Amino acid sequence: TTTPDTNDTSPTTTVSRFLGISTRGLVSSTKAMYGSIAITGTENKTVAFMGKGKTMESQGITDYVADPALIIYKLTDGAWGVYRTIDNWGDATGSENISTVQGKEGITLPVDASEAAIVLDLAPGSYSAILTSTEATAKEALVEAYEIPATNGTSRFLGISTRGLVSSTKAMYGSIAITGTENKKVVFMGKGKTMESQGITDYVIDPALVTVSYTHLRAHETEAD
Repeated sequence: TTTPDTNDTSPTTTVSRFLGISTRGLVSSTKAMYGSIAITGTENKTVAFMGKGKTMESQGITDYVADPALIIYKLTDGAWGVYRTIDNWGDATGSENISTVQGKEGITLPVDASEAAIVLDLAPGSYSAILTSTEATAKEALVEAYEIPATNGTSRFLGISTRGLVSSTKAMYGSIAITGTENKKVVFMGKGKTMESQGITDYVIDPALVTVSYTHLRAHETEAD
């Protein structure tokens, strides 16, 4: 879970903001991966959701979900309901097709027709993009949510969270992008037992977090190579 400093009460005066979230983890036909966002403000925000598998091949990941699909849920009056579904990104028409935001900051288009992506105009509130698979064996996948910056407006990402499978040999990677020119104070949390109140009993007992910057991660990968 990632959320900005709660003392930041003047979002319109800062020039740095959350751009999006990208989470990598294991997905199977019985275990989905969840990427959730909260939008605060009074105006709609355009958000691109993506579920990727083959795109990760360029990063050396070969054991990926072949045909990811996305189910977008919206929280309304305390209950989650299906807002939109998308299997193949080409099925999205008009302004909802991911190609309409090609070149926007943070957006990397899927490389395969079987990957899922959609662009939605969302009112302030809470949303969850659930990435699913038809494969019985758990494989790697990416679920992403990126805002498409408007020329004006006060709505913004308030917080982002992800949920998925974790073991001693397989971690879950929750990545954020911050755009702008100033530092942003961010709270990172890794939770297990907290989810018990949501009816989840098969949780990680002792989660741990390792937070690294992209430059640090790339340097580590270069040393490993």
